[in-house]
Amino acid sequence: MIGEFEYEGIFHSDLGPQYPDVTFGFFVGFLVVMSIIIVNLLVGLAVDDIKAVQDQAVLKRLAMQVEQVLDVERMLPTIILRKFTVHKDKMPNNLVLGKEFQKLTEAFKRHEHREINLRKQVEANEAMEQIVNDLSALKELVMKLAKDMENNSLKMAPSRRYSDSATPPVTSTLIMPKYSNSDSDTDFN
Repeated sequence: MIGEFEYEGIFHSDLGPQYPDVTFGFFVGFLVVMSIIIVNLLVGLAVDDIKAVQDQAVLKRLAMQVEQVLDVERMLPTIILRKFTVHKDKMPNNLVLGKEFQKLTEAFKRHEHREINLRKQVEANEAMEQIVNDLSALKELVMKLAKDMENNSLKMAPSRRYSDSATPPVTSTLIMPKYSNSDSDTDFN
């Protein structure tokens, strides 16, 4: 198992080892390690062979089952065979299925396009509603500003009167309303 290494040749020869204890330890270690390695290699080869044997055993078992079923069918009378035989269902032609499948996919595509168009319409309606709300808010703001400007123009001191066709005077004195401050009461004129 370990080849040419022999205990007698190493330890009991005329020359002998110079360090017998160290040599004996290495020799025993070598024997143990090499024995384990060789046994592991043999087990590995056996396991690899077992895998191939198992694969062939599965095929052999299936072949035996088929043979058994065929033998049982040969032994049974034809009346019993007709009663328990499973008949195949006839499938429609692939061309018919292809046309039906094509119609179905076209219907799904039309439905998807309708959903997409509906979503776009809903988004457009929401955007329009937002625009209408913004415009009405702006209209109210403009009317309020116009009213404030009209009130302020009445409070302005007239430097001279002008008609509708004439332009208003450029310089005018603005009368500011009185504001009260909590810290001090001051007039802004």
